[in-house]
Amino acid sequence: MKKEIKIKDQDFCITSLKESDLNRILNLTKNIENEMRKKGKSHFLLHRDKQYFVDILQNPNDIVCGVFHKDVLIGKACYHRLQTKEEIERRYPKSDYDFSGFSVGVFSSVCIVEEFRGLGLLGYMDDFIQSCENFDYSIATAKVDNIPSLHAFAKKKYKVLKQVISPVDNEEICLLIRKNN
Repeated sequence: MKKEIKIKDQDFCITSLKESDLNRILNLTKNIENEMRKKGKSHFLLHRDKQYFVDILQNPNDIVCGVFHKDVLIGKACYHRLQTKEEIERRYPKSDYDFSGFSVGVFSSVCIVEEFRGLGLLGYMDDFIQSCENFDYSIATAKVDNIPSLHAFAKKKYKVLKQVISPVDNEEICLLIRKNN
């Protein structure tokens, strides 16, 4: 499935990525990490290694969404369907939210090349993923000082549920949630 969009007279294509796109994903991630490091903003990103993306691309419960501009991957986001209450509690141990009986998707690992930020691409990726998998709830996280990401999620009607310490990197993050239906 893919979706063509036009923003400010520029053409973009949003599509699900496959294992054959792994090198494009790794190059995009590496370039964005380098760009953020040069600007002193690398603390906004969680480093993801090759195996992380291999696992996601091979998992039938996960979707990796890519945004292309002129056949170049310029953005990506991952979405994971949480399968069990135990999995939800393991990832979000102190969320104080009962997801029993609901489908829950986690929107994560969003990155967009700097020159294309601010165009609403996060929102288009979120819409694309919702058209592929209609979750009852969507969860996202952003570091507390990543104001641009928090604003982008707010535009898509995500609300801050609470601030928690990330089990991945032991930093304070905002746990964001949206009821989809």
